[in-house]
Amino acid sequence: FVGVQYQYRIRSTDNTYSQSSWRETPVLTVSFVSPTPPTNYTLTSTTVKKDGVLGISWSGATGGDGSISSYKVSSRYFNHNTNLWTNWEQQYQGNNDNYSFNIADIYPNARNGDSIQLRISTINSWGQESSYLVTALIKIRGNQIWIKINGDWKEGDLFIKISGDWVEATPYIKVGGDWKEST
Repeated sequence: FVGVQYQYRIRSTDNTYSQSSWRETPVLTVSFVSPTPPTNYTLTSTTVKKDGVLGISWSGATGGDGSISSYKVSSRYFNHNTNLWTNWEQQYQGNNDNYSFNIADIYPNARNGDSIQLRISTINSWGQESSYLVTALIKIRGNQIWIKINGDWKEGDLFIKISGDWVEATPYIKVGGDWKEST
């Protein structure tokens, strides 16, 4: 009903059924304050391994003329080889002001150099959804390794050949007697 205009008119009568003239109120308009998206967000990292977990938390949203009933988090994926984005897909809707997910669960074909982006909206008790708070790009890191080619260091994904098949691998280095995952 937002934007609907209405007006009241009133008149009185007495016991002799004499009626007064109509008195009208000014024209009134139904208005409604929409919910607002969060104003701030924090990511667990601005880059994430393709098999890693990314977390986001947010604050600063309002329910407008209603109370906040839930938040919605959506994501989209950028393939740097094709220069194409996927459509936004909802990943979460609930009452928490944070969300974490495993990249490989949502984007199993993620590759080093690709990116994802998240957006968050607020839904109020009237069912209205706010506009979005959109994050900066979050770079995907593969199981990178740096090698020197013709005097220049180049970053690449690590693959090893097992039984005639090339399989992506994770590099490890030994530091102080302990093996540590490396990038």
